[in-house]
Amino acid sequence: MQPGAAVSADEGWSAEVYPFAKRKAPRPEASTPPGGDAAPVSTPSAASSESSGEPVAPAGQRRRWPLWVVGAVVLVAAAVLLVLWRPWERESDRVTRQLGVGGYSADVPRDWEPWRRPGIEGQAVLAPVDRSGIFLGEPSARQEAASAAQREPESVIGLYVAERPLLDARDPVEQREQIQASLPSSSISPPGDQTQVAGRDTSTFDGSLQLTPGEVLHLHLYLMEGPTPVLLVFFAPAHVDHAWLPTFHEVAVSIREQD
Repeated sequence: MQPGAAVSADEGWSAEVYPFAKRKAPRPEASTPPGGDAAPVSTPSAASSESSGEPVAPAGQRRRWPLWVVGAVVLVAAAVLLVLWRPWERESDRVTRQLGVGGYSADVPRDWEPWRRPGIEGQAVLAPVDRSGIFLGEPSARQEAASAAQREPESVIGLYVAERPLLDARDPVEQREQIQASLPSSSISPPGDQTQVAGRDTSTFDGSLQLTPGEVLHLHLYLMEGPTPVLLVFFAPAHVDHAWLPTFHEVAVSIREQD
C-alpha cells in the first residue's frame, strides 16, 4: 500500500480478515486414496458401445457362432452327397450263377462267367476268362495264364467245379492222393478241417499248381462227399491269393442246390 493512500474501513477489514480473498482458488484435483488403484479410464470404443445402447455378446459366444455355421454346411453337403450317390441303389458286386455241375448254384463275383468245354461233361470254370485248359493239362493254356497273371491277375482268378466219381475215398488222406493224381502239375497239402457245403460233408485242402517255372497258382479245394463227389477248386495267382481268401470263403458258403 502506498504511503498516504486512503483505505476504506471495509477494504481494510476484508484484507485483514481474508488476506487471500482476491486470489482465485486452485482447481481441485482428484486424489487417489493411499494404497488404492487409479480409476480405469474408459476407452472411446467402450464409451461408444455403452452410449449406443446395443448389447455386446460375450467373447465365448462370438467364437462359437462360426462352428455352428461350419457344422450346418457340412451336414447339408453330406445330405446332398448321399442323395446323389444313393448307395442303396448301387448294383451288387455278386450275382447268382449255376455251377453247371451237380445241380448247384452260388453267389459269385459279377465278372465270373461260366465256361464249359464242348464234349466234356461234368466240369465247368467260373472266371472272367475261360481257364478250363489249366485243369485239363494243356501247356498252351498254362503258358497263357502265366503271362496273364502278371499283366491282369484278376483274369486268372476263379472257381473250377467238377464231378469226380473216382474221388470216392472216405479217408481224407486217401482223398488228397486221389485229388493230386487228378490235377496235373498240382501239389496238395494234407487235409484241413471238415466242414459242410450245401448240406454235404466236405473235406478241405490247400495246394498249388505250377503254370510255368516262375508262376504258380494257389489252390483252395473242397471235396463234397456223396454218391457223386464234387470237387471245388478256387484258384488265384500266388501274389494276389491272400486278398481273395474272404471272397472264396463267401462263395463256398453261398453254394446251394438249385430251386
